Amino acid sequence: MKVSEEIFNITFQKRIPLYTTIEITYKCNLNCIHCYLPEYYKTKKTMTTEKIKNVIKQIKNLGGLYIVFTGGEPLIREDIFDLIKYAKGLNFVVLLFTNGTLIDEKVAQKLKFSGVDKVEISFYGREIVHNSITLKNDSYKKVVCAIRYLKKEGINTAIKCPIMEINYDEYVYLQEFAKNNCLETKFDFVLVPKNDGDSTPQKYMISQKKIKDFLQKIKFNHKKSLDLISNLICSAGRNIVGITADGKVYPCLQFSYKIGDLNNQTFKQIWFSKKFEQLNKQNIDNYVECKSCDLVSVCNRCPGVAYVETKNFYMCSFTAKRLAKVVQEI
Repeated sequence: MKVSEEIFNITFQKRIPLYTTIEITYKCNLNCIHCYLPEYYKTKKTMTTEKIKNVIKQIKNLGGLYIVFTGGEPLIREDIFDLIKYAKGLNFVVLLFTNGTLIDEKVAQKLKFSGVDKVEISFYGREIVHNSITLKNDSYKKVVCAIRYLKKEGINTAIKCPIMEINYDEYVYLQEFAKNNCLETKFDFVLVPKNDGDSTPQKYMISQKKIKDFLQKIKFNHKKSLDLISNLICSAGRNIVGITADGKVYPCLQFSYKIGDLNNQTFKQIWFSKKFEQLNKQNIDNYVECKSCDLVSVCNRCPGVAYVETKNFYMCSFTAKRLAKVVQEI
């Protein structure tokens, strides 16, 4: 077993917040068609620099190791470099999720100086396709320049892309671009509803046939598991946690089941609260639909998506079921 897998398993069993994703702003300079953040979120009050630092320190005291800064667009906040440097000073591994359009040569140098371990940039395809998704005509050129600046500074950089109807044919281009620029790639085809339940983003999801074609194209090989616990129990809330820009705590940012509020509670109080304990009882009997489903051994179920779709994180997710049927076929 790899050391990383062993750390994951230990923190899962002991309920240590290994991975924390923090939204530091709801604001963004793009208007991506599939974004899960409602437009009105941009006016919400967000945590101060000192508040975020205090939360990071609390997480470290509980054994945290990874911090992801995201948004919105995190580079909109001028304190992002200070926050990265602070987290690095506490020996966190720090990742930054960004759309890349605000990274020029100077910003790349600041990121290098801050000590960021990895930058992941959203990249959707060739120029006309990328810009049609971000709704900004210069976003593609800025992303390409950002990648060049980051690579020049020796910063570990990856591109990630949700495969949608609008950019389904861009996969080959993105793979080639990544190969030519020595970049890691991350692809996904599951789109989640907006945080307020608006399912508009999901209309851009590709068809089951295209999912099947895509998985066959990348030679996807799913190993079936007969262990219901490992199939159904997510690590969100056990060693993964998400914090929103206004200080709310969730099992993860895609799992909009609020556990607590950092505006009137400490992170430790929230992490060991009864609500988190109830979430982590792992009673397999609660998954009534899943237990009787013939797709359970190939299902990559997300309780967060299930909760948005049904308001019950134990219920079946039609998004997961749709994908599981494809996996079963191949």
